[in-house]
Amino acid sequence: MSADFVTIATFRTPPPAHLALGLLREAGIDAMLRNENIVAGAWDLGQATRGVEVRVSRGDALRAQALVEQAEFGGGVAGDLDSDDEDDARTPQERQDSATADRAVWAAALGFAFAPLQLYSLWLLFGLMRRLTEARATPAIRKRMRTALLMDMFSIIIIAFIVKNVV
Repeated sequence: MSADFVTIATFRTPPPAHLALGLLREAGIDAMLRNENIVAGAWDLGQATRGVEVRVSRGDALRAQALVEQAEFGGGVAGDLDSDDEDDARTPQERQDSATADRAVWAAALGFAFAPLQLYSLWLLFGLMRRLTEARATPAIRKRMRTALLMDMFSIIIIAFIVKNVV
């Protein structure tokens, strides 16, 4: 069933995701939440796990996305994390790339406390680099990619230094 569903919005916390879910169900659109329990149970890992995703059937995606974008929920959609206010005319793929870059930065930052997240951050970055060329990536996405990569490399160097001196 979830193979026919697509993500139309991602929220940092469950409450605004539930508001969006209620709005969609009120409009007669079958919707569901994904990662709600992960984010509710480990809020600090919310961005590393994409946050709470609102998913609808592929056929209702455009109408549902328009409804959610018209409503302004507190807690923010992951695409709204950009500090430089990129314009709202971004394509869904650009929004997804932006959210992936945000997750890479969060995973790299949290990786200082939990080292395996560095690997997840690197995996996200390599996926983005494989998909994006310098011409297609927005300056904000390139900045977040560089930030995450620098944090990952710094953390890996520290881990290597510790392992070398302990072993």
